[in-house]
Amino acid sequence: MRRRDAWFGALGLLASCDSVFGFGPSVDAPPPADAPPPDAPDHCEHGAPFTAIASVLGLADLTNKEVGLWLDRDELTGIVTLGGPSATSSLATTRRASMTEAFDPPIPMANLNVLSNAVGGASVTADGLTIYFHTHGANFDIMRATRSTLTDPFANPVPVAELNGSGDDLDPRLTVDGTQIYWTSADGDYGLVTARANGAQFGATTIAYGRMNRYERSPLPSADDRALYFASSNQALGFYEVRVVTRATSGDAFGAEELVRLPRTFNSAFPVGLSSDNCRLYIAGEGDVFMATRQR
Repeated sequence: MRRRDAWFGALGLLASCDSVFGFGPSVDAPPPADAPPPDAPDHCEHGAPFTAIASVLGLADLTNKEVGLWLDRDELTGIVTLGGPSATSSLATTRRASMTEAFDPPIPMANLNVLSNAVGGASVTADGLTIYFHTHGANFDIMRATRSTLTDPFANPVPVAELNGSGDDLDPRLTVDGTQIYWTSADGDYGLVTARANGAQFGATTIAYGRMNRYERSPLPSADDRALYFASSNQALGFYEVRVVTRATSGDAFGAEELVRLPRTFNSAFPVGLSSDNCRLYIAGEGDVFMATRQR
């Protein structure tokens, strides 16, 4: 059963990025080649509790509510998914000067928003030149667009044929190194799938995590490749809550899922961003974006 109703009822779009405005200085510099080792003292463990949560400055109480977010590695450049009252959505760029300052008012990304009335849920490669996102036509499908430089607009998007099945495909999210992509597939119940990069395309689709009679959305891999955060629901719950599966090292199978306990409750909550040190988790819920923090 295709659960498009779960999509619209939960407003769980992720964010994406496009822009004739570029990404700003932070993306011009190459990202770190690798995340620090998981036992580095400057990292938070995935099982550590979150002790505080607050609205993200500049992304609260907008006329069009924010139902998603994508952030670059320095957490200063963001792409919000703006949702309207009729479950429509669009993408917009935003930036803040520092972690303590508010984000600027989002600027719509017109060349991507014209594709449909529901555009969102995307991820951008580390060099800022390729964007993956989803649009809604007969089904939700994953699209890709490229550009030559950071100051160019993205070219016309094209479907990513190897990622799109007969049902809904949405919420694409790249790993930090760009070698793997996660997304939500709804050929039946909504579940999480993955594929590895194979040159300019992706290889075979495999199940990343999911169970029968459950609806998993919004996959969010950690930079250290040891955790996968996601939103989970079932017919009894009727809402989405944030859960996580972890593993000892990259390449191992994920273990049993755990509920991510947040310092406040939500009607539905979707993980949309995680800092490289695992200490800050960004949550889309109730029309706003929040940041939950935990101690090292």
